[in-house]
Amino acid sequence: MRTDIRYVNSKGISMEFGGDDTSLHYFENELRDWEWEYTSASSSSRITSFSRRSKKPKKIKFHVGIAAATEEEGLIKRNELVTLGEADIVSKTPGKLYIGDWYINCYIIAGEPTNYWLSDRFAEFKLTLLAEDPSWIRETIHYFNHEIQTNPGGSRKDFPKEFPFDLGQSKPSKIFTNDALGSVGWLWRVYGPATNPYMRINNNLHQVNTQIPKGAYMEVNSVAKTIVLIGADGKRENLYAARARGTSTSDSYIFKAIDSGDVSVLWDNTFDFDLTIFESCSTPPYEKERKRIAKAAPAPKEEVAHNG
Repeated sequence: MRTDIRYVNSKGISMEFGGDDTSLHYFENELRDWEWEYTSASSSSRITSFSRRSKKPKKIKFHVGIAAATEEEGLIKRNELVTLGEADIVSKTPGKLYIGDWYINCYIIAGEPTNYWLSDRFAEFKLTLLAEDPSWIRETIHYFNHEIQTNPGGSRKDFPKEFPFDLGQSKPSKIFTNDALGSVGWLWRVYGPATNPYMRINNNLHQVNTQIPKGAYMEVNSVAKTIVLIGADGKRENLYAARARGTSTSDSYIFKAIDSGDVSVLWDNTFDFDLTIFESCSTPPYEKERKRIAKAAPAPKEEVAHNG
């Protein structure tokens, strides 16, 4: 069974437990525990709905340990662990705790040192994680690149009738399968240059009426309900008001979730974009353990000096 677990904070700094770094490991924990919230009719025991999210954030216990090669390394690992979640608290942006390819958004809100050892090589901490949504997420990215259309001979045939579209620019489509049990959220990242970019997923139109310059990109997040332009200089601009309007029951709702099954994506072939699918589940699936990279333990300094 796959046993590597890693935490990546909002600054991109990570620590892996039970993986290639043999100085970090974990003990029995609550990471795979799950429970659905439910509501029932007031006058009967009939269940009316289910939800993974409760009215309060979920606390999760995660017991980890350090077994370093030297006392100096042990102290370094302790300090790295203590400060790992601080950036998330300060920025109010959750980190991600991964089991394999699945992650949960959470904060490290508490740590309790336990089992004090005589040597600084060893330490144990009981961490408390806090998750607003206890769902586990796996991201799958689909890439869409525009194709440059060429016209042999350098001319285009003229027709006596005007068509409401350009016959020289085909509208490519791509089909992929959403294997999730239900509908999923997504992130649409459009790379400039692009003018009024749109994509049609099955029968729903997703469009933002804006100009995306070269070097910039736009992100539409269906889960967070945000539309942001990120310039080449990193400056962020809110484009929510530039979305093509549509209600959640219409065929032009920009944040419409993607249903399970075959998914058809159509666009005008004038820009490049990525579509990231957010698949969710109650607990990460059990997977085979991946092969670890063997690392030779460093020889003690005293032995190196003696053998030299």
